[in-house]
Amino acid sequence: MINKKAMQLTISTLILFILGFVVLIGLISILVMGWNDFKIQTGAILGSDVARAQKNCKIQCELGNGYDYCCELKKVNDEDLKCVDDLLKTDCVLDCSEVGC
Repeated sequence: MINKKAMQLTISTLILFILGFVVLIGLISILVMGWNDFKIQTGAILGSDVARAQKNCKIQCELGNGYDYCCELKKVNDEDLKCVDDLLKTDCVLDCSEVGC
């Protein structure tokens, strides 16, 4: 019979080794390129500030979270915007005139 505990130990060790390697590569990249360049490079992979803010606005609208949708400021390209601004506007039907900020 195969020792399953030994197999699990090997798999978990391999996963931890891969995660450690990814973190090490990230740290080296930050040190070599600098934080701002690293942020720009990973922004292309992770999505832009606008896309993340629009997704956040859409989720708040779907949840019916009027205060956060209408009043909370989102940081987009060094600007503070609300979900009701033209850049972040979604097809939400929440009425912001009823929400007191």
